[in-house]
Amino acid sequence: MIPTRSVLITPGTRLDRYFGTKNLAADAVMFDFEDSVPLDNKDEARRNWCSLTKTSVRRGSCVRMNSFSSPDGIRDLNCIFSAEVKPDLIFVPKTESAAAISLLGSILENARVDTQIAALVETPMGILNAPSIASSSPRLTALAFGTADFSMALGTGMDWETMLPARSALIMAAKAAGVEVIDSPSFDFQNDLALKEDCRRAKEIGFTAKFAIHPCQLNQINEHFRPDDATVEWAVRVLNASTSANTNITTMDGMMIGPPFVKRARVILAARELEL
Repeated sequence: MIPTRSVLITPGTRLDRYFGTKNLAADAVMFDFEDSVPLDNKDEARRNWCSLTKTSVRRGSCVRMNSFSSPDGIRDLNCIFSAEVKPDLIFVPKTESAAAISLLGSILENARVDTQIAALVETPMGILNAPSIASSSPRLTALAFGTADFSMALGTGMDWETMLPARSALIMAAKAAGVEVIDSPSFDFQNDLALKEDCRRAKEIGFTAKFAIHPCQLNQINEHFRPDDATVEWAVRVLNASTSANTNITTMDGMMIGPPFVKRARVILAARELEL
């Protein structure tokens, strides 16, 4: 997966906002066909994407398609396949089963389209099936949590304590499958203290990135999800020890290190490369 700390969401009907991301600090920008686009404007969003790909698509380009089983979702895929440039990543909303992700992965593979998949998990059924979703396709590189739809399904608020069990379950599924995991946006984008606390909590329990709904959130998200100097130093030493030993298992500082440590070290250094 392209190393990512922040994913900025832009409506598919607002090309001006997409073009305005060129000099922003977003690691990835999501071009949205779904929630931010009214039903009557779905075709406009698809035309905008096809027009955009004739000019320039920034690195870390993503699209959020409509529900995979809906007519608009099928139209979104046709648009993506017909566009001159394919996105790096497709977000699939309201994912509830491994079957949908597996099928999309097969479609991309058969079409020889080099695009990865992220599953947005936003319902109780999605959380219950998160382990199978996380391992449903080699194309799947991330799970992402959606608090707004999830809280609506539960009939509750979106406060951290209420959402914590679902967040934890999603993280466990992602870590078990070795994929990244992206936290829901903080919707009160003018509240810096709330965003800071959300980022701290998200990183503390295992999230690797976070959605942003406004450019003003990007710097703080990136800062929280960047590996600190001590972590980077540890990653470098792990890779050096592994290379020197030329075996799957070796020791460093009296501690056994194996493939999981090496994989984690590579993820850390890839995230740090975003700043260089």
